[in-house]
Amino acid sequence: MLSKVTEEILTKMGWFPSREIKIDKIRATLNQEKFILNDKAELFLKEFGGLSFESKDEKYCYVSFDIDYIAKTVYSGWANDVYALTIGEQMCLVGAYDNYLLEVMISESGRMYGAYDGYLTKLGETAYEGLNAIFEKKDTPNIDLILE
Repeated sequence: MLSKVTEEILTKMGWFPSREIKIDKIRATLNQEKFILNDKAELFLKEFGGLSFESKDEKYCYVSFDIDYIAKTVYSGWANDVYALTIGEQMCLVGAYDNYLLEVMISESGRMYGAYDGYLTKLGETAYEGLNAIFEKKDTPNIDLILE
């Protein structure tokens, strides 16, 4: 369930309950950039894809689910290799937050992660839990990476 704070920010971004967009272009971009789209990430992108939020309040800064831009700036090898090995399942890029410093990833089981190169954190067991962590600036646990 989305918190009131998260729902208010998402509404400012253009989200509304039951929002569903076509993601053909997003799917093509992810494929081109070698990200593996899973069912849970696809559901997330249908609901939140293309939304962005910028705030003068440094608490939130910039959050975006505009994959057409983000996927071209992120190396897919981390998601497909290191992060997947570490958590035991594939994950897909769905956005970025903290002024693009951290990528938002969703695993095949639907867990949401924040990542940047050698850093990985679990934002939530579900996408909604992860969104709440992002917008409420919650502390989330660091995950030790398996580097092979």
